[in-house]
Amino acid sequence: MNIIQWLRLKSMSIRGFHIIWLKVHVEKARTIRFNIPIPMYMLEELLDGTLDLIKLLCFFTRNQAIRSHTSSVNLLVGKELLQMTAKLIDSLTEEGPYNLVDVEVDKVKVSIKIR
Repeated sequence: MNIIQWLRLKSMSIRGFHIIWLKVHVEKARTIRFNIPIPMYMLEELLDGTLDLIKLLCFFTRNQAIRSHTSSVNLLVGKELLQMTAKLIDSLTEEGPYNLVDVEVDKVKVSIKIR
């Protein structure tokens, strides 16, 4: 790889860096505010790792349900759900910055922004 290809790769990764900003503002006797920045690449890597683990479990369990006291979960359904969630996260980063959620109810304000 030459230096020009390396620079193109680096500029693409910088332009593709997106963050989800979760902001919560609660007004009561004391005002509570907090902001949580979540890098999108971390969510994507977490989903990819979890999906790989589920695929491995599906290979060894042959579509058996995981049972608990209240319900049973099929691993193949979990795998499909994770794949759809990964596609959703990927689609959030395709466009430029925008506000995903901006809600105010009583004295609680919640906003989620993609930057």
